[in-house]
Order: sequence, then C-alpha cells, then structure tokens
Amino acid sequence: QQATALLSADAKAAQALALYQAMDYAGAVVKAKAAYLQVLAAAAAINVKVEPQAWQADTKAKGKSPKFVDTVDYLHRLAP
Repeated sequence: QQATALLSADAKAAQALALYQAMDYAGAVVKAKAAYLQVLAAAAAINVKVEPQAWQADTKAKGKSPKFVDTVDYLHRLAP
C-alpha cells in the first residue's frame, strides 16, 4: 500500500522536474509539493519520523568529502 503511494510520489516528482525544465515553475511547485506531502503521508503510515530541516543536523552530518560541504550561512540574519 505504501509502496504504491511512494511510486505515485516518485512519478509526481518526475513530472515536477520535467515542468521545471520546461520553465513552468508554478506547475513544478504544485507537483513537487504534492509528491513531498505524499512521501510524508507514507512515512507517517509506517511510523517513520521525518525530522524538519535543521542547520544543526546539516552541520553534524558533514563528512570529509568536499562534495558535502554546505555553503549556506544558516546563522546569517537577513533582517534585524
């Protein structure tokens, strides 16, 4: 049951990439969000916790390879 949901989410993600490549950014966002929500629902159905994005987790996950170096300054404030 969840495998079917994940296959459907994968198809939506592929559609999102195709729309993005065709410069249909609004359509890509709709498909990507639908895919993401479907993955979250499938994860919840099998009791897999998906943690929210956190810069602390990214920092702790750094490896020795330069491929995984994150250049985003999460501590930078855009507004006071």
